[in-house]
Formats: sequence, structure tokens, C-alpha cells
Amino acid sequence: MPEIKNIVKAGLSNVLEAMMFFMTIYQAPISKKIMLAQFGEDFSSRGINTGIDRLCKKGFISKFKDKRNIFIKILSADKLWTGHTALKIKKSKNKWDGHWRLIIYDIPEKLKVEREHLRGVLGLLGFGKIQDSCWASPYDHSDFIYNFCKQRGIVDYVCLYEGKFFAGKDINALINEAWKLSEIKDNYLNIFNDSEELLNKIRMNRIGPKELRDSYVSIYNLFKLTIVSDPFLPQQFLEGWPFKKTEDSLNALAHEIFKAKISND
Repeated sequence: MPEIKNIVKAGLSNVLEAMMFFMTIYQAPISKKIMLAQFGEDFSSRGINTGIDRLCKKGFISKFKDKRNIFIKILSADKLWTGHTALKIKKSKNKWDGHWRLIIYDIPEKLKVEREHLRGVLGLLGFGKIQDSCWASPYDHSDFIYNFCKQRGIVDYVCLYEGKFFAGKDINALINEAWKLSEIKDNYLNIFNDSEELLNKIRMNRIGPKELRDSYVSIYNLFKLTIVSDPFLPQQFLEGWPFKKTEDSLNALAHEIFKAKISND
């Protein structure tokens, strides 16, 4: 089986994400020596140490010592999805207050770059586009958006409204259209099916190292893209939503890859 670091290196974007992914697979505390051995050829030891310290300060991992070594442990698997996506997951677990937040803006053409930047940020935060200049979210991001708009010099062109959602069409149809839920759901189902197929091939020893690496990287990268686009809406809008079973299947696949690698060392 291929080295786990080769899969990590191909599928992940930087040393911080690679280390978090590695710890999520392994679950048990990992010695610092193992971490350096896994990533030392691809990243400098200084970069790895800096990354470990940064993850500790952010509360993603913890460090502890015995007489001869330093051990690192992940504090929560949810921490793997950092930034806005982690925020969306956290908010989706809270009970929804039933109010929608609408962002309406009229940013002049001379500030087109800032307008596009705002749209990108709203997408990352999980807002759905109702119309070209009107975006909605069930979660309260008002402080973040106000500070962002003030920093970018567009606060005078942006309004935020909070209240009930009224629409001419069926609310579920509007939500599906605004957040492209059908596309996201199909992606999760494709990831789940591909993950289960790959898992069976590994368990039956019917796959070679290159095919395993290429297949896993493809599955994991699609999951990364899909989870970023997922707004993590309140559960009442997500009947039959396949996120959890897809995540569980990927976790099982990652553990099987790690176990296969260990057994072949």
C-alpha cells in the first residue's frame, strides 16, 4: 500500500490540513517524531513545528509529554473543517430561531472588485442567492458582515434585514434553487457510493497502490469542494440529507487505508 503521506500530499492543500487529516485518521495521540517522519520529506521540520504550535493556539489540537516524547492529539474531528465551513457546521447544530437574514446591496460599478469579493464571502458563509443582489441565510452573521463591509469600504451600499421569509413560490422550491441543494445532495451520494466501492475493493484486496491513491484523492477532493458549498441549513429543510452517512463512510475508508498501510509495513 502507498505511504499515507503520499495520499495526504496529493489530496490536501497545506501542512496544517495534512496534519489534521492524519490525526483524524489515526485518532490516538501521535508522537511528534511520527509526525516529522510522515511529513519531513515534503515540509520542513520548522514548518511542521510552527504548524503544530499554531493548531495548539487555535484550540484544534493539544500537546502533552511523557519522559521521552511529545504527543499530539486532535481535540475534535469537526475542527478538521476550519474557517467558514466549521462555523456553518457549528451553527447548523444549534436550534434555528425561525428568522432569515437578508443581505441586499447596490454596489456601484467602480467598486466591482469589492462586489465580487462580497459575493464570494457570502457564499463561503452559506448564504443562498435569492436574486442578483439579494442573499439569504438562516444564521446571524451580521457582526462579521458589518465589519467586513466597513473594512472594504462598502458599508454604505449594503443593508441587512432580519425576519420571516415571504416568497411567491413554494419555500422548499426556493431554498432548493437558491442553495442548489439537489446538486450538493447528488455530490454527497456520489461520494458515498464511490467510497463504499473503494472500501470493498480494499477489504477484498482487489486494488493496487496507484488506483487506490488516485481514487481516494478524487473522492476526498470532491468531498472538500462539496462541504464548502454546503450551507448546512436547518434540519427541517434537509429531509433525507446524506451528509452524515457520507462522512461516516469516508472516515471508515480513511481508517481502512491507514490500517492496510500499517499491516503492510
